[in-house]
Amino acid sequence: MDKTAQRYLNEVRRALPCPKEDRDRLLTDAEAMLDSFAQENPNAFYSDYVNSFGPPKDFAQEIMSQVDPEVVHLYRQRRKRIALAILLVLAALAVFLLGRWSQAGRSEPTAPPVETVTPTTELTPEPAQTDTPAPAETDGGPDYAAYLEQFYTDAADIQYKPAVATLAALHVWDTGASEFQPGKTVSRAMAARLLTATMCGGELPTDLGVKDTPTFSDIRGHWAEAYIEYCADLGIITGDSGGNFDPEGEVNAFAFIKMLLGALGYDANAYRLTGDTWAVRADELARVTGLYGGFESLNSNAPLTYDAASQFLYNALQATPKVVVPLQTGGEVSWQYQDATHPDGTPRTLLRDRFNIELDEIEF
Repeated sequence: MDKTAQRYLNEVRRALPCPKEDRDRLLTDAEAMLDSFAQENPNAFYSDYVNSFGPPKDFAQEIMSQVDPEVVHLYRQRRKRIALAILLVLAALAVFLLGRWSQAGRSEPTAPPVETVTPTTELTPEPAQTDTPAPAETDGGPDYAAYLEQFYTDAADIQYKPAVATLAALHVWDTGASEFQPGKTVSRAMAARLLTATMCGGELPTDLGVKDTPTFSDIRGHWAEAYIEYCADLGIITGDSGGNFDPEGEVNAFAFIKMLLGALGYDANAYRLTGDTWAVRADELARVTGLYGGFESLNSNAPLTYDAASQFLYNALQATPKVVVPLQTGGEVSWQYQDATHPDGTPRTLLRDRFNIELDEIEF
């Protein structure tokens, strides 16, 4: 199946509200139809698929007629109950926090404590292998190389193929380019684009917009202005003391790690990711969260390549985000950071929460 048909199929998958076994069966049938169309129309564009089969959501509804309506109804009801449970938990937490805040006399909270992590005395630019290595291309597993060759003429030069293939399948990377350029340096603007695509589940919203008064003085009219503003509003990226962002400036591993930690909920002030020692803390937290997974060696001070950035993003997608919980101690309010979990206690991940998919469900 070519990449255009695969993109259409991925959109259909997201629009199928039914149990996994039914969804797999429907997708197998849909894939056969799309593959047949692709063979008859080898140069078809995405719009040709839409014109022939309809928008992915409409096509999904059409093939859903093969599923027992009662099964679909029960599945939707279960999803609604889960969503309602989440809302009730959040509402209860809000009431609890409001009560705590009132008891504290609405006093200003103290600075949040730093997570207990054994500090290092110096930076270690070549991290040791962590417990979360990139998946190997084993017999019977995904053929990442073949998948990437569909899009990029320089796929053979990509070192972190599972990571790049995963991000391409999730539409974080633009698969419309003929070359991936794995050795190209990531700019701060490109980092903002990648993080926006990640936080928006593989979609780059067209309605992000820009501000009348930009957050940073040097981004007005830049191609990534909307992405930079989006990430700045989420607290993922910051500028310098002069109010500049330097969108074309190079990003090294430490700077990108800091951005990823922000996406995972690590508040810069709470985790001391500010001041002269912020890089030391970024290095420590990268090890705690498994962001170094899959790297045998890495010069963290050198400009970050597209290849290495993909591995960092791949690791971040599987890491568990943080949530902040205010605690009352006497008359003071302090803060505790905890792993984000689902109502059943299972850890959340950016991959599940932002893309609504598990790693082993991604098709290559």
